[in-house]
Amino acid sequence: MEPKFSDSKFEWVTDLRVTRTGSDHEVDWVAYSESRKTYLEPNLKHCKGEIIRNYDMKFFVMDSDDTVLLKNNIRLFGNRPEVIVSVIQSLTVCSRQREKKLYVRLVGAANDPHVFCGDVLELIPILLDHQGAANGFCEKQKLEKYQKKWKSADDFVYKTISLKKFDEILEEFDCDKSLLILHADTTLAVMGEVAVERGSLVTTWAQDCVNVADVPTAIRFIFETVVKSVNWQKESCVVHDYCHKQLKDEIIKAMRKLMNYGGSYIKLRFVMEMIQKIKFMCIPTYDDQNYVPDHLFLNFDNPEEMDMRAYLRPAEFFDLPVYTNFLGNRLKKRAWMCRFYVEVGWLESFFTPGKCDGIRDMIASNLLHIVPSMYHRNICGYACENSSGKSKAKRKEVWQRLTAEVKMIGLIEYISTLAILLSKNSHYGACNLHHSSN
Repeated sequence: MEPKFSDSKFEWVTDLRVTRTGSDHEVDWVAYSESRKTYLEPNLKHCKGEIIRNYDMKFFVMDSDDTVLLKNNIRLFGNRPEVIVSVIQSLTVCSRQREKKLYVRLVGAANDPHVFCGDVLELIPILLDHQGAANGFCEKQKLEKYQKKWKSADDFVYKTISLKKFDEILEEFDCDKSLLILHADTTLAVMGEVAVERGSLVTTWAQDCVNVADVPTAIRFIFETVVKSVNWQKESCVVHDYCHKQLKDEIIKAMRKLMNYGGSYIKLRFVMEMIQKIKFMCIPTYDDQNYVPDHLFLNFDNPEEMDMRAYLRPAEFFDLPVYTNFLGNRLKKRAWMCRFYVEVGWLESFFTPGKCDGIRDMIASNLLHIVPSMYHRNICGYACENSSGKSKAKRKEVWQRLTAEVKMIGLIEYISTLAILLSKNSHYGACNLHHSSN
């Protein structure tokens, strides 16, 4: 049979203005599109707590019409879990209420956007149903083929496919692509804003309502929790002999394990389990942090104007490199600047030059998420790509030049150089999203 929709095209929305609406940043947000005159928000915003725990919820992005439908049902039948679930349990359930455009979130790099495989498997039957096309044995067999292909041997891995591959699969099923509206993953955008404020991780939701992060962020999660807060210039803790070497070996082993899943997203709960196993190896090293200087720089009345001693205290306490040019002529610095330099110091303190350079460089590139976007624009550093694919000699050269820039020319130029490294790892569409918060 001749395909009907081979010439159909995706629709796009690139003017989303994101507003945070509460303290639970991963769900408390709304995004407005002026071009479409619609608001987008996560379905999980309306079903926190017991609903997520007790019902088989699937994450999706609602538009204004979905929200109106939900509110009308609550008004008619009461604000009960079963009423809420009957409307927004999943995109499949919600689309049965009315024929609608389907919003598809994109993750990954700006020049190589990806779609979660779980989202694809849910979208295709919905599209076929909206088109009035047969969803018979042949279609189900093809869908089952992709289910098996994308099923990971590890339940903590969530695979993605490129937008190009997604396009090809839709053509294989003869789906009408004009029913789909593509947009940058808004949860990633919100969490990116929080990362600048607090130095936190940039995460999103898998289709089964699990918190996930891309591989660089998952590796940095390990770095944040078991590398930072330790003085790696010392060989042991107060109890064990030479325990820091054993810890370092296990930390790098855990990071290498995650490196095997490039292009996928990792369940954060699994990473937390890895972290706990590492901490149990030497409880004294991680147990008492009460007297450790604040290296997260969260407890300051004015994070825009911090005294330089706030940076020097943790740097000296943990024997981290102190980047003298950072002091400059201006003694007061912003919290994100202090946070950034402490992170770079721990990278230099923990990783031995010439060993695990690919892991170190991946974490370094991920650090750009804690830097305000205004400092990403003037890219004037070395024209090098992400060095994880380079030879060891090349990676060593790149890192030496980067750390030399930290020490010699200061923060702005170093960020510009890192921006090049991050260009293939940055979350899709961040430059197309505007942020505001209540």
